[in-house]
Amino acid sequence: MNGIEDMEKMRARVDRFKPRKDGSEKDPIYDLAVKEEEMREKIKNNLRQDGIDQTVGSRLVNELANDQSTHALETMEAKEQARTDELTKLHNRAAYNEDIPKSLALAYKREGKECALLFFDLDSFKKVNDTHGHGSGDTVLKEMAILINNTLIRESDIAYRWGGEEFVAYLPNTDIHGARKVAERIRQEVEKYVFKVTNNEGEAVELKVTVSIGCSSTEDHEINREMKSEKIFQELERESYSALHDAKHSGKNRVIAYGEEQQKTKNS
Repeated sequence: MNGIEDMEKMRARVDRFKPRKDGSEKDPIYDLAVKEEEMREKIKNNLRQDGIDQTVGSRLVNELANDQSTHALETMEAKEQARTDELTKLHNRAAYNEDIPKSLALAYKREGKECALLFFDLDSFKKVNDTHGHGSGDTVLKEMAILINNTLIRESDIAYRWGGEEFVAYLPNTDIHGARKVAERIRQEVEKYVFKVTNNEGEAVELKVTVSIGCSSTEDHEINREMKSEKIFQELERESYSALHDAKHSGKNRVIAYGEEQQKTKNS
C-alpha cells in the first residue's frame, strides 16, 4: 500500500466485517497487512537473488503487494455478501447453516456449555403486505432486524434472517431459562414498537406488529454431547421450530419453550 491514506481507505472497506456480533476479536485489516508484508519479503528476496535494481524492485514489490491485498479484500467482500441478507443486512440462512454447527462443536461438544436457539415469526405479516404494500412489509422487516439485534446484548449472540418474515437468534452459553428471558424481552420490545411505513398511496402509516417465538436449548434430554454437531444442530432447529408452531397456534404474540405445551397437557 502507498502510505497512510491507502491504509485508511482499505480499513474503511474492511471495517464493516468487524461488528458482526460473532464474538471474534480478529482484525481483518491486520490479517491483510500480515499477508502483504510476508509477500513483500518473499518478492524482495526473489528480486535480490535475480540481481534486479533495488529501486525498480521496490516499485514492483509495491505493485504486486497492492494487487494481492486488493484481491484478498475483494474475496472477503464477496464472501461476506454471500452470507448477508440483502434487505435486512443480517446474516442469511446460508451463514446460519455454516456458523451454528461449528459453534456447537466448540461451545457445546468440546466445552460443555449449553446453547440455545430462538425462532421468530411475525404475526399476521401477510396482512401488512396485502393492506399496505410490499414496500411497507420490507420496512417492517428491516426495523424488526434492528430491534432483534439491539435487544441481543451480548456480542456472541447472533441474529439471522431465516427467510420471509422468520428470523433466528443463536445464543451460545445459554440455558433454556436464559433463552426464554431473551425471547420475552424481544417479544415485549416488538409489541410496544411503532412501525412507521409508507403505504401504496404514499401515505404515512403507523403499524403495530407482534411476534411469536419458539426456543430450545441443548440441555433438552433428546440432545447429548455424544451426537455429531450436525445432528445436534438439526435437533435444536427442529425443537425450536416446533415450539414456534405451538406459540403460533396457542394465540400468537407469545414465547414458548420446547416441551412446554406438552407438559401443560400432561398436567391438565
